Amino acid sequence: MSKKSSLPILGYLLIILLALPSLVKAKVEKVVVLGGTSYAPFIFLDAKQQPQGIFVDFWKLWSQKTKVKVEFKLTTFKQALELVQKEEDHVLSGFFYSQEREKYFDFSVPYLKIDTTIFFSQKHPGLKRPIFFSWL
Repeated sequence: MSKKSSLPILGYLLIILLALPSLVKAKVEKVVVLGGTSYAPFIFLDAKQQPQGIFVDFWKLWSQKTKVKVEFKLTTFKQALELVQKEEDHVLSGFFYSQEREKYFDFSVPYLKIDTTIFFSQKHPGLKRPIFFSWL
C-alpha cells in the first residue's frame, strides 16, 4: 500500500480513536437515591433508622440487575430537591412529574402508578354531596 492511499485510512482511524471516548459512556459505579423519611409504604425509616419500602425494594432489585451500587439518603423533601440539583450521582425516587419540575429535572418513564383516594368522616355532611368530588 502506498503512503498516499494509507493516509485516508490513518485519518479515519485517528478520527475514530479521538471520538471513541465520547462514544463510550463512563461506567456508573454508585447512585445515591434520595427520598423522604415518612412516606410509608413507599419509602421510610424503620425503627432501626434503616430505609424500607416499595421504592427501596425497587432500587435494591435495580442494583442487582445493573450491578450499580445504591446508597439511600432519606431526608426532607426540600433538602432532597437541593441535593439532586447539585449532585450528578443523586436521584429522587417517588418524585411526581410537573411541567415546572421538567424545567430542572429529567424524568424516567413511570415505573409505578399510584391510585389514591380521599378519606373523610362519614359524619361530615358537606362532603357527601356528589358535586364536591364531581370534578375528579
